Amino acid sequence: MITMKKLALAATVGFSLSMLAAGPATAGGLDGSTAASESSSTAQASDSAVSADSDLDKESLALKYTSMTPTEVTNDPGIRYTIDELKKGDVVSTDLNGEETTVEEDGAFDGSVVLDEKPESNSTVDFTVTVERDGKTIGELPTGVDIIEGDRGDYERGTLLLGDEPVTADEFADEGMNLSMVNCSADDNVTFEVFRTTGDETSGITTLEQVAGDDMSASVRFFSSEDKSDLPGTYTVTAECGDSTAKEFFNVTD
Repeated sequence: MITMKKLALAATVGFSLSMLAAGPATAGGLDGSTAASESSSTAQASDSAVSADSDLDKESLALKYTSMTPTEVTNDPGIRYTIDELKKGDVVSTDLNGEETTVEEDGAFDGSVVLDEKPESNSTVDFTVTVERDGKTIGELPTGVDIIEGDRGDYERGTLLLGDEPVTADEFADEGMNLSMVNCSADDNVTFEVFRTTGDETSGITTLEQVAGDDMSASVRFFSSEDKSDLPGTYTVTAECGDSTAKEFFNVTD
């Protein structure tokens, strides 16, 4: 399956929180381990060209859901993830099963992996996604999913999901924050904007844009470029797809 999904990064300039309407949002979790079978799709990049020899960094990988039930991770499509900036011919695998998938076109790559056995609730499934290019490993990207009890329920259209919080400055510097907008329409332009509040002042940090694929979602991972000592504080994330807008907050502690 080919999914058309575009990703671009730009600086946020002069944007006020009061300009955005807040919609419904739900928070998610992060982390986990087990065995599996994998399916994937590729996606089309937008503005930036994909470098033929560049290594991937940890912000290249994002999850659609950072918390899932045992039933969800053992049934198709399983755990879904997106990797930015891949090239046609790159080979993607996870250490959950070692199966390899060849990327079919340049751009963002959508993959999924289904576990063979149900993990216990209140556990984690940790795994690493590996990318090889021309026989060389260009990325070993660790991530994980929290396994929760019961049913996550149905999300409304345009629901914004964040990873676990509060997070410490060390965790935020190492892992960033996963941002997902789910239940959009395929090919919707999805815009994430991140703001930082310090005292009475709120300022824009960055804007991340992606086109929703056939899974009707967009997922990115946000890292701050500030020094670790400056990371603690309150962050606001707004997201928009189609006519739906949503807003969520997360806190970074010392």
